[in-house]
Amino acid sequence: MLRSWVAVGLPPDLFWSVTPREMQVMMKGAAEGFRRDQGLTYSLAQLVGWAVNNPKEMPKFEKVFPDRKPKPAQTPDQLYAAMRAWTIHLGGTPPPKVH
Repeated sequence: MLRSWVAVGLPPDLFWSVTPREMQVMMKGAAEGFRRDQGLTYSLAQLVGWAVNNPKEMPKFEKVFPDRKPKPAQTPDQLYAAMRAWTIHLGGTPPPKVH
């Protein structure tokens, strides 16, 4: 088990101090990271192939990465609310809202 622990990049000295449940969570997390990296590497290889061989047929970003849709831009009211909350969090007094 220690060999698998080290193979996924976890520090060997931590192995003996974690509970079996923590070990399971860490190993599953490492496996998910590897699967994500493999998917990104495969997608990158496909994109490089398109870019080199047929750039005119390059797929749209949204088609290649369907779960990574761009976030819509924030409205001025949303920006003000976020900055107001951050200012209060830092202990400051937010300025009055100006339109």
